[in-house]
Amino acid sequence: MSARDHEPVVDAIAAFAADVPHDVLERVCAGLERLELGEDASPWHSAMAELPQPELRIRAADLVAQFNAAAPSAGPRSLAWALRSAEAADRAERARRTLELVWTGPAPDGCVLRRTDQALLEVIGKARRKLLVVSYAAYDVAQVREALLAAEARHVEIIFVMESKEQSGGKVTFDAALALGPLSERAAVYVWPLDRRPRDPQGRVGALHAKCAVADDDVLFVSSANLTGYALTLNMELGVLVTGGELPGRVSRHFTDLIAERVLEDIR
Repeated sequence: MSARDHEPVVDAIAAFAADVPHDVLERVCAGLERLELGEDASPWHSAMAELPQPELRIRAADLVAQFNAAAPSAGPRSLAWALRSAEAADRAERARRTLELVWTGPAPDGCVLRRTDQALLEVIGKARRKLLVVSYAAYDVAQVREALLAAEARHVEIIFVMESKEQSGGKVTFDAALALGPLSERAAVYVWPLDRRPRDPQGRVGALHAKCAVADDDVLFVSSANLTGYALTLNMELGVLVTGGELPGRVSRHFTDLIAERVLEDIR
């Protein structure tokens, strides 16, 4: 069995360990350790009786089945230590992840929140391999454009996902990609085609309203702010800057999957 064949059960162990409280998971592991090597799977399920919710017990039964299929000779103690290791890795990852609130607009005395423009420029500046930028609107962003050109000069792969005048169904009157200047011709720019958008009973279509930036699957900025001068310096906007952890990579992969499935289309 190859390493790729083991990925589903490894992912299931990691997800289960992350979702179960520490003290409950430890009681489950202790119960598994009391079982003898070679026992069939039914006693394993008794060790899962410590789990408080029925849905967790169902997931545990599925996990036991996956584990025994992938490693039939490993035994219950191996599963116990796999769960403990996964939980420790999850705790370490959470400790490394940092969250910062980002704000533009009137601020009360003593406010120390990061500014929206500063956070976005930081994400762009940290990119060394890949940069994803998603915005509904874009214009009057000279400083951001210069930072993007500097990223391009560092040979960063830049991917834009933006709303389109042509594909928006009349929602916008200005192509966001035009704000990128020469970058719009050299970088990958994706739009959401009109014929791939959901419609309500009145025929109205959805909008590409997400705004975020991801650098190297390691830093994520999610904001209410569009890529515009007003949003970055004058409007009242709120966002969060995530450094480390799994969220930046998950957002990046989400858009990569949308591109692969042709939900988003390259304008070139």
